[in-house]
Amino acid sequence: MKPSLYYPIKPYGVNQAFGANPDYYAKFLDPFGVPQKGHPGIDLTAPHGTPVYAAHSGQAIYLKDSHGGEGIYIYGAGYVTIYWHLIGDTDFHFPPPIPFDKGYHSVMAGDLIGYADNTGAPYESSGDHCHFGLAFTDKNNQITNLHNGFAGCVDPAPYFNGQYAQDIPKSQAYIEHLFEICLQLLGLKRSVTNQ
Repeated sequence: MKPSLYYPIKPYGVNQAFGANPDYYAKFLDPFGVPQKGHPGIDLTAPHGTPVYAAHSGQAIYLKDSHGGEGIYIYGAGYVTIYWHLIGDTDFHFPPPIPFDKGYHSVMAGDLIGYADNTGAPYESSGDHCHFGLAFTDKNNQITNLHNGFAGCVDPAPYFNGQYAQDIPKSQAYIEHLFEICLQLLGLKRSVTNQ
């Protein structure tokens, strides 16, 4: 059982791989006070204002952390994807596609969800990019496997299907969206292999 994810940014390029820089990330503690093993996602190459698209259909929520980092979580059937360091509501050139109302909003694969930036701790970053993460969830949308050294995140790279989210036809996105809703209603997880 695994998700089939579209690349959220075009072209696809990685600045920092999953698990990279373990010495740096050891200063961050997981929910149990244990140092992280490395980078808990992949950093996608994305200059300021690069459009970011939903890698799958699901329920999206805008979030902000205590360090000023901003982004979107999208919950699918048994997993969540994380899009972090996005432009928030401070740049009128890039109006946010997802409302900042602490609510969940239905999105389809390929929907525009935000724009790349460097919100969060820019003094420690190499510049604008989009952090992309993946974690599996239980039936209550709680992240599982929190003891894995990456706060439950796993390497998302093997789950990409080789297609760009912005390129999929909207009719295909709509069918996939309905499929995700049916799976959620039935309490099932998607079982799709890479195409």
